[in-house]
Amino acid sequence: MTLFLAQIFGPVLGLMALGILFNQDFYMKSFKGFSKEGFGFVATVMAMIAIGVIMVMKHFLWGTFPEILVSVIG
Repeated sequence: MTLFLAQIFGPVLGLMALGILFNQDFYMKSFKGFSKEGFGFVATVMAMIAIGVIMVMKHFLWGTFPEILVSVIG
């Protein structure tokens, strides 16, 4: 489970970081516009919290560094 989640989070978070690093203006405009949308912002935050809770419930392992890292991201 740890390896599976790490294989998902690694590329996704890496590509997001590169996108933000190389195209900061686009992301700043997107985040400012998104924060003004009340319902979209609340719905996204609720979905993120739900996914995080599910992940912590299914992956609550603290033995090795990769397990700790995946659990903290959740």
